[in-house]
Amino acid sequence: MTVLQTRLGLNSNAFRGDIRGSVATEFATTGAALILMLLTLLEGAGMMMAQGVMDNAVNRAARYGMTGAGGDFAARESQIVEIIRSSTFGLLDPDKIAIDTHAYDSFSSVGASEAVFDTNGNGVLDAGESFDDKNGDGIQQISTGTSSPGGAGEVVVYQVVYKWKGLTPLMTKTVGEITLRANLPVKNEVF
Repeated sequence: MTVLQTRLGLNSNAFRGDIRGSVATEFATTGAALILMLLTLLEGAGMMMAQGVMDNAVNRAARYGMTGAGGDFAARESQIVEIIRSSTFGLLDPDKIAIDTHAYDSFSSVGASEAVFDTNGNGVLDAGESFDDKNGDGIQQISTGTSSPGGAGEVVVYQVVYKWKGLTPLMTKTVGEITLRANLPVKNEVF
């Protein structure tokens, strides 16, 4: 024993067997990691739930849209948007949901572009060059679909996009926004 320990009344065996405060010390060393792990699980579960809600909303809207119910395009389209927004059960902000429907002639034309007849070989549509104007609008499209809920027998791709910010500030600060997407191609019934 040193002189300092003697003067202070400290004995090297004084703390042996004394377990007071050991739980607090152990929690201080492992608690932060445990809380971080629980928050990560919460964020992952919330994001998976949001993705599932979006998938369900697109499925419900597509089932309605493919029947041709609602009459004209505008009425059907507004009803499709309403179905998607009401199917999120308050988990997603309805004003931040981006909804898009594109109609195509067939499944094989989904994602097809209007080919350029490139006479000079530079890979760009230049003045004097033509392209395969499949939808007849006079503008070269990257996608040949038209933005609508489609007519009878057409293939429609429903897409919903949402920027997920997370449930806790930890998610927003560390990862930022995550883009969630739900896509569903369907063929409209004959109506």
